[in-house]
Amino acid sequence: MILPRLLLATAAALLAGLAPALASPLPAPSLRTVVVAGADLAAGLKVDTRQDPAALGGAYVSPREKYQTIARVSLPAEGDTLHVWVHYRGLALQVKTRLGDKTVGFPWSWQRNAKDFAWRLAGSFKRDQLGDSVWLITDPKFTEASGVDALVVTADTDWKPVGVTNAAATPAKPAPPAANPDEPDAANATVQAEVAVIEETSEPGEATVSINWGKTGERVSPLLYSLNGLRRAPDPTWEAGIALMRPPLIRQHSSSLARSWFVETADGKVTWDYAKVRATFEASRPPPGTFRMHNVNIWPASWDADEDGRLDTDRVDDFARLYADLVRFVNIEMKAGIQYWEITNEKDMPYWRKPRKDNTPDVAALARVYNTTAAAIRAVDPTVKIGGPAVCSPLPMGPLVEFARLTRDQLDFFSFHHYATGNNTEPDQVIYEKAFVMADDARNLIRRIDAVMKGKVIEYHLNEFNICYSWRKPEPRMTNHKGAVFDALSLIAYTRVPGLTATNAWGAMDRVYGKMDQRGSLRPGAYVYHYFNRLLSGRPAAVTTSADKAVVPFAVADGHEGRPAFVLVNRTNGEQTVTFTESPAQTGSWQVAVIDAGGPRPAAPAAPFKAPVTLSPHSVNFYWLD
Repeated sequence: MILPRLLLATAAALLAGLAPALASPLPAPSLRTVVVAGADLAAGLKVDTRQDPAALGGAYVSPREKYQTIARVSLPAEGDTLHVWVHYRGLALQVKTRLGDKTVGFPWSWQRNAKDFAWRLAGSFKRDQLGDSVWLITDPKFTEASGVDALVVTADTDWKPVGVTNAAATPAKPAPPAANPDEPDAANATVQAEVAVIEETSEPGEATVSINWGKTGERVSPLLYSLNGLRRAPDPTWEAGIALMRPPLIRQHSSSLARSWFVETADGKVTWDYAKVRATFEASRPPPGTFRMHNVNIWPASWDADEDGRLDTDRVDDFARLYADLVRFVNIEMKAGIQYWEITNEKDMPYWRKPRKDNTPDVAALARVYNTTAAAIRAVDPTVKIGGPAVCSPLPMGPLVEFARLTRDQLDFFSFHHYATGNNTEPDQVIYEKAFVMADDARNLIRRIDAVMKGKVIEYHLNEFNICYSWRKPEPRMTNHKGAVFDALSLIAYTRVPGLTATNAWGAMDRVYGKMDQRGSLRPGAYVYHYFNRLLSGRPAAVTTSADKAVVPFAVADGHEGRPAFVLVNRTNGEQTVTFTESPAQTGSWQVAVIDAGGPRPAAPAAPFKAPVTLSPHSVNFYWLD
């Protein structure tokens, strides 16, 4: 087999031109070894080529964007086990390949070689783990000095770079693809409890629903039917969708947002790109009367020098001042009036859930970050509500209770996340039932934290939830009528959790999770939020069903313009015929709006209390007195 001329020529030229003092020469290309180095790494890629005498051949390629392909190489013709070596500086890297129609990612290499170019074995792989080529993906933390100057794939187990003696050569196991910077990063957020097995059936059924309008409970929390969402530039479709869904509280969070705002000054300090901050807050401005929460999830990368995911202890005060300055700019200078400020997002992972680099769990360390930052924010704007830590799961509860205890004096609200699953294979009935398990988890967490608050009343925000946390395994139910059923069941369940102040579904607008797609087209879930916020924000009326695993009702005595309204959710794959009773009888004309496999249907006249009503499979049915 003839090796590509470019690879042979590149390697030969580099080998011939290397200075005698260079410590890491390249191997000779052969049927078992492929080498790409220097400026030739840039072929076909949108990267920058930079000159540097410290680089092999005097040049390296540098990324322009986050999570960018920085180098690509075809596999050698021979060899069963292939070793991927990379010579680089100032980056974290991930090896990826393509098997058939599937892109496969392998574990990230987090050794950044911050100061000098150095070799690293990025992975050893059986050939059947790889396609025709491999490529390298970079992380978001890079400078102009960051880059790759050589990539070697070899089956020669005897070749190692000069000075490298301890590299293992065992086959690597495939890892999940690289993270989406804007996805929920709640890998441990899923339901842990056993879920009752409910038969999946397409058989028709019957149910009786009784509503007592005269017996009511406490008013639904005014922030309960809320969403996550933001825009970085004006977007009329986003504005129209938010206006339709009417979320009373919008949580502004993106894992990449704060990082894109950090500006490091010449004297080594960090400040904000105020123009970008202003643009985002103005583009994300919701309709009048809508509350906003802003989350700052991360600190500057340089303030985590050992890259263990934790804020360096000597930078706690710096982060507090930086966050407080953001509040000053947004609320005092811009007068944006952001009522809620949230400190960190899912930092329970590095602090206690999955500590890195031999760290031990340390709830108190994150509590110190929180308390210091909250005090600094309060000094700038004492009118705001401050909370956190936006943990990725309510389970296990012990560390969360301890965090709340340690931050009691500075804690206005406690925030947490929850998802039903991490895959897209669980049956519909399991997913639907998990909506109620998630509500039970929230109820238990609130009860336990309240017990250590010593009488202090705080708010509780479940400010991320959906069916599947992972964008890597697209879950079509989050975008269709079954997702609308899950949303409706979830909101009904959350109305039954005492003390739960707000829930924010993830999220308002995106390709995988959104109630709108990325172009602003409304999905079925958008109409669930429209009708819940329009009709069902009053005092719940007593309601019963004879088939609670088939037809789930929720009624409000003073919903739509102060008049009765209710919703019926058919959570089965078969039609359900429902007979209604009510007390006292209401007078007036009823309207119905249905969300099912046919999509959202326009409102139409209805007479639910005069004759049985048939609900279509997997449907959400809203009724209100007009």
